[in-house]
Amino acid sequence: MATIVTICGTSLLTNTARVKGFDLASIARNANVASIDKVPAEDRDKIVELLSDLDTSLEFSSYFKLSAEINSLGAYYRSINRSPKGDRHILISTDTWLGSLAAQKIATVLKQVAKEDDILIKTVPGLRTNDSKEFREGCSSLLITLFNLHLEASNKQESLVLNLTGGFKSVLMTLQSFAMLYSIPSFNLFEFNPELLWLPQLPFKFDHHEFVVSHLKEFRLLTTGLFQGEIPPALDFAIYSTNDNQHMLSEWGELLWATERSSIYRSQLFEPPVDLMKFAPGFQKQAETFARASDKLEELNNKIDIIAKLIASNNTSEGLHLDGTKIKKLKGRTTDVSTHEIYASNDNATRIYCHRDGLHWILDRLGKHL
Repeated sequence: MATIVTICGTSLLTNTARVKGFDLASIARNANVASIDKVPAEDRDKIVELLSDLDTSLEFSSYFKLSAEINSLGAYYRSINRSPKGDRHILISTDTWLGSLAAQKIATVLKQVAKEDDILIKTVPGLRTNDSKEFREGCSSLLITLFNLHLEASNKQESLVLNLTGGFKSVLMTLQSFAMLYSIPSFNLFEFNPELLWLPQLPFKFDHHEFVVSHLKEFRLLTTGLFQGEIPPALDFAIYSTNDNQHMLSEWGELLWATERSSIYRSQLFEPPVDLMKFAPGFQKQAETFARASDKLEELNNKIDIIAKLIASNNTSEGLHLDGTKIKKLKGRTTDVSTHEIYASNDNATRIYCHRDGLHWILDRLGKHL
């Protein structure tokens, strides 16, 4: 069994409109509109009329000239001399009105040749080309979705295949790189050409875990918005820089961080990524042992990043507060150097005890609430 991922565009709607003599401009104008209620009434009426004329009960092959996605799926199965039945089909849809409609129609047609239970539409938010920030976030979400499908297929010793014929060209450029990076078979089909174009699988292996580990400080600073200075050449593809010289993780950086952070943060306790925050002697070993015993090492590393952002963003205030995390003074007399505490876990039972030394915050120990 294979998982075939098909990126869906609106070719079924535009080609049907062309055949029926409908106004193509009404579709183009509304390609990025999120919901039907935001479509102008005149365009909405035209599109609804078009949909009512779209017959999904014809033979599967009847849609080859109407849908790029169905045409390429037909060519794929002819090339391997096999039926779509028995494979799982994931249809990737944009979170737009027309994108959702097109994916639903493609799913209906696909049910003729594949099992209904094996057809799934996954809607990815943000894949609209009228907002670059949302689009980048959408690409990040799409890459993570595909990575999880790739991981799932690998664990089951099954194959994942990408059908890159439909969808926005800007999305397809990202997915071609993804397919090559992870050696995933992917194909395209040029219009009016019956022969599939397979993207070459390059003979190299990219160790994304080792890459993130070797640039861990940069990834931590980027994800907390604290990265400054020159971008290392090796990280160019993982960083997005804005016009005002702000740096953040690109869609590729988001993919690497999302897939590797958990396993890295479960391995050990890492030093703070900023100089304004330091571990007291013995803190790293004591805190790591304490957190590992309650399976909270990953949570503690995440908390260290939040505290680093908190301190670096507002180092002069005593009432520091960010993302549900607060550095607060200890009440009453204490028996050690610690003067402040920080909630270290979501259950509020564990505290990081700390004190200030000049400009630096020193983390002294991890322990139960006093």
